[in-house]
Amino acid sequence: MTPRKKPTRTCVACRNKSGKQTMVRVVRLPDNAGVVIDTTGKVDGRGAYLCAGETCINLAFKKGALGRSLKCPIPTLFEHTVRAHFAKKCSNPQSGQEPNLSQPNGPLLD
Repeated sequence: MTPRKKPTRTCVACRNKSGKQTMVRVVRLPDNAGVVIDTTGKVDGRGAYLCAGETCINLAFKKGALGRSLKCPIPTLFEHTVRAHFAKKCSNPQSGQEPNLSQPNGPLLD
């Protein structure tokens, strides 16, 4: 029996490939209903992946790579949400539970 292949994803900012577990998925909900951080990996919609590094976050917003991948404009408020999510994830990597910052007050798309 051959071993199962692990799925790899590409970071939209740095274009490096890595496993799903080490990246964070950002999703544009159907019918442009919003942009959220998908902590479960199962939210319906168009998804894009980001590495957990500060340089990738900066590149994704500076070059517009996240908006281009999701095919929609990304609100400035969402950039702050993504930064807060990565700060929490990096400060507490051992935690099995990630905070749900995706929809604190509904979808984050203007």
